[in-house]
Amino acid sequence: MWNREINMKNKPEYINNKLNSILFKQYHEQYQRVFDQAECDIEPEFLGFITTYYYLSYLIPKHFTIIDFGCAYAPQAYYFINHKKYIGVDCIISNKGIQREYRNPGIIH
Repeated sequence: MWNREINMKNKPEYINNKLNSILFKQYHEQYQRVFDQAECDIEPEFLGFITTYYYLSYLIPKHFTIIDFGCAYAPQAYYFINHKKYIGVDCIISNKGIQREYRNPGIIH
């Protein structure tokens, strides 16, 4: 049983759902602004390819600044809140006032 739980926690679906739950609870207002817009191209079931970011957040030393080119809505920024800084770089194609990112101290877009 214990090994099954460890294996489950390594699955992309588990990692995605866990982050989705954290964002919904801790950043509810931002969460709603992102997901309530008509042109949102992520969804709670797929926040992007965040599994890689999850593991990188453990491998990259905490005193490093993370520069994420192509960060999109940047839900993965949550994994780097204990690092020196997270800088998300992306272009906004639409000028319709789309809420593109999650904000947190130490996170720059």
